[in-house]
Amino acid sequence: MEQEFLKELEASLYLHRPLPLHRARSLEAGFVGKKVVESRAVSGHPRAEGPARVEEGPGSFRMRAPLRSEKWPEGSPADGDYSNFGTARMVFDLPREDWRRFNRLRFRVRPLIEGARILHLNVSVVNVGECPVPDPYGREGATVFDLENGKRQDCIWEFAAMPRDAVTSLCFSVFCSGHDVSAGETLDYMFEEIRLERVEDPEHELGWENPRPGIRLSSAGYFPSGRKTAVASGAGDRFQLIDAETGREVFAGPVERLVNPRVRFDVLDFTAWTIPGRYILKSGDLKSPEFVLSASIREEAVWKTLNFFYC
Repeated sequence: MEQEFLKELEASLYLHRPLPLHRARSLEAGFVGKKVVESRAVSGHPRAEGPARVEEGPGSFRMRAPLRSEKWPEGSPADGDYSNFGTARMVFDLPREDWRRFNRLRFRVRPLIEGARILHLNVSVVNVGECPVPDPYGREGATVFDLENGKRQDCIWEFAAMPRDAVTSLCFSVFCSGHDVSAGETLDYMFEEIRLERVEDPEHELGWENPRPGIRLSSAGYFPSGRKTAVASGAGDRFQLIDAETGREVFAGPVERLVNPRVRFDVLDFTAWTIPGRYILKSGDLKSPEFVLSASIREEAVWKTLNFFYC
């Protein structure tokens, strides 16, 4: 295991407290720096649904709700299995707005549940245009944000591939899932600057092709004796495997061009190299992140999974 992760695991007492979440390494962390070419506020006065109460302030909206009630919501199983105490919703009703000029929603939120460790926020839209959203199986039109308690956070939802020609609803919701003895009895979410934005370079959502020049590889690493490939866009005719510690080239090979009716991939196959270590792939002007070859790459994933379930 990586020494940094081993220290975090020991500090968590293995299965006694959550491992730290490195938000700066997430895909979403890169959304903030994208160039915004157009923006407008989401207008209207939201209504409350479920046990929620919604208050409007200067440039802000506040949603509050009790985390539990004296009875299960109507329609819930009598024994309460797999149920909660309802869903607090803040809903903007919209007049079939055409959002196709924009490719993301952005807002700031400060969630507060006294003593809670894990907070979330569901965001969803309803589109009644040429392609309805959500579909009959609820597979589109929604996302979930994991939040830090008591902190004002910048949240961005990119949806360049989502149908949005006639949007009639924008909903922010939180499950009222009760509380343990250390947590408060209410949720309190403050929203500000709810806006639609258009950026020049939205994330690629459909298909497997590389939308930008670069080398994509296994973030967990590779087994020394297993097959080892990376895919790229914009690679040269050959690639090099570089020892990250010494900077020395240890292996080189040809770049394979894989073409099908939908996409083209540049494939870098370094299966023949089997010595454990830390490496970097290069091809032309492209350079990959550092990665590891190790027989124990499963260990971190196993500990993270166990920590997720038990903490």
